Amino acid sequence: MKNPIDYLWYKTYKSKLYNRDQSMGFVLGANLYTIGFLIFGMDAFSFGSAILIVILSWLLTRPYRRYKKQVKVIRKYYNESEKSRIRGNIIVAVYFILSFAAPFIIAWIKNGFLLVD
Repeated sequence: MKNPIDYLWYKTYKSKLYNRDQSMGFVLGANLYTIGFLIFGMDAFSFGSAILIVILSWLLTRPYRRYKKQVKVIRKYYNESEKSRIRGNIIVAVYFILSFAAPFIIAWIKNGFLLVD
């Protein structure tokens, strides 16, 4: 797997989650928010940073809106082995779960709800 974003697009396409790149763009946007929150804290939720994250998500998913790119990625992963497909499904499922759980976990830890001795 040379390009993980290609593989993520392929898996969302195959799982019928693909809806004009909205699912992949939303997940990448959530990841960028999480990274911004880790780096900048509460400043990551300002209007300017929200616009920046939307633009970055759009730029990352833009190539996958072209038909030639879609066909190229589908051909690349169409004949993957059963072992590779199962491993890829597990990795993508964990990625999606962590993408949505990470902001809540980080907020939980930053607010001091995690008791660490």
